[in-house]
Amino acid sequence: MKVPDRLLPFVGEPDPETRLYRRYGTQEDYRPWFSAVSKICKPEGLVSPGGAAGYARVSRAGVHKRLKEGRLTAFIFHEIKDSKFLKGRKTLVDGRSPSSGYVPVSECKAWAAELEGKTVEELEKETMGDFDWKGKALMSPPRRKWQRNLEPEQPK
Repeated sequence: MKVPDRLLPFVGEPDPETRLYRRYGTQEDYRPWFSAVSKICKPEGLVSPGGAAGYARVSRAGVHKRLKEGRLTAFIFHEIKDSKFLKGRKTLVDGRSPSSGYVPVSECKAWAAELEGKTVEELEKETMGDFDWKGKALMSPPRRKWQRNLEPEQPK
């Protein structure tokens, strides 16, 4: 899926060697992010990674594996807030887990069609993934890395 350059500031840059677009922002940033993701995924729409597993008839681990390999597009939003202990520092609201994430339905349809021609062995390998049941592929990088991507706050 091609993301228009004009929408990249809203959805974030993809993780290296993947199509996992990651955005960090406050509650106020969520609505513009979701609007941009919805525009990108028109006309078929979007589903959660769990919904993508059901749509393509694979396991969640299969979805996570495909995301890590860069064969599936996902848009991830991590909500941040000011740290209670360190002034000027930001923390992730949900730890390293994403607050929201969506996969384009068009890619789920294409994946399901691709699976129809597979042998039993290929199908099992594709649908079961690499046993990433907890979704480590969706987790935010460790603190040092994600905080570098934040834009500095503008003085008021």
